[in-house]
Amino acid sequence: MLSQLLTERYPTLAPTQVSLLKMVPELFNLTEAPIEIDRVVNILAIVLRLQDHAVASIGDSQEAEKVSRIAEAASDNLRDDPQRLFRSLWNALRRLPTHQRDAFCFRFHDQSGDDLFSLLIATRTATLPEIAETFGRSEHEIIRLRSLMPMDGATAASELNTSRTEVHRWRFRALKRLRKELIEPPDKSK
Repeated sequence: MLSQLLTERYPTLAPTQVSLLKMVPELFNLTEAPIEIDRVVNILAIVLRLQDHAVASIGDSQEAEKVSRIAEAASDNLRDDPQRLFRSLWNALRRLPTHQRDAFCFRFHDQSGDDLFSLLIATRTATLPEIAETFGRSEHEIIRLRSLMPMDGATAASELNTSRTEVHRWRFRALKRLRKELIEPPDKSK
């Protein structure tokens, strides 16, 4: 029922592409009564075609320790000066190859679920016109993209006219470059 309603209200989007910010109010309007949170989650999971996946082990303890150090360093940077972190991230993103930058940005979300464009604007790191110029798109197009963010792999692939596998590959490469530039200390032996 919710999928049908979303298709009618947003005919240019598949139900899985509709933002949760639009989907949840539609669900509440449809039920016209209180609804348990577990039921809301289950309904949204069905509409979005989400599946539980087993938690994957990172592997050996040395790799787990490295991931932990990187996360800790990023957390320390954010706590000390979030504005500086966002400026550094924005500058690093602008140096990435276009496809890597787009794949990273379209799929990015923070712990609260906020997309990157919203965070950049909220922290006054970048304005809508600056984001549009960097991405070579109109402000109207950036607003449209922002309504879809954070995107799942299929939506990002559709927006970038490529496969989900390629989006994952580009995003992985972007993360690797960003980690090297933003988190890992420079090699002093050079």
